[in-house]
Amino acid sequence: MTTWGLSATILAPTPEILRFAAYHLDQGAHRLYLYLDEENETAFGFLKAHPKIRVTTCNAAHWKKLVGQRPAKHQARQTMNATHAYQRRVEVDWLIHMDVDEFLVPQVPISDVLDKTNATSARVRPMELLGGSTDAFKAFIPPNGERRE
Repeated sequence: MTTWGLSATILAPTPEILRFAAYHLDQGAHRLYLYLDEENETAFGFLKAHPKIRVTTCNAAHWKKLVGQRPAKHQARQTMNATHAYQRRVEVDWLIHMDVDEFLVPQVPISDVLDKTNATSARVRPMELLGGSTDAFKAFIPPNGERRE
């Protein structure tokens, strides 16, 4: 069976971080590489305790080791952390980078889809929480009248 994981650079309250992690583990993620964009001892403790999660606090020591100093823009931090996750010892067949407000909502198990994929990369359109909401999402609407639930 194909294994998959995700990397995310996260700046969010602890409940949102834990919901994101739990949801994707429930969807079958084999490994989560979570980079906390600022100190969060509570989230760190819960995440560190899970055997499928690799958690890093992005403090001065982390950035010094990676690139010398903390990049000012969050997009650069996301890219560098995703690259760090990608360059680690291989623990998954597929790796996706996502934001804490994005969720994979498959109709079949993600591993089943990836098992049938012969490509070396794939485009995924996650559902994304609408700002400030806990239960309203936006999703890609396919062109040409194709419908999805």
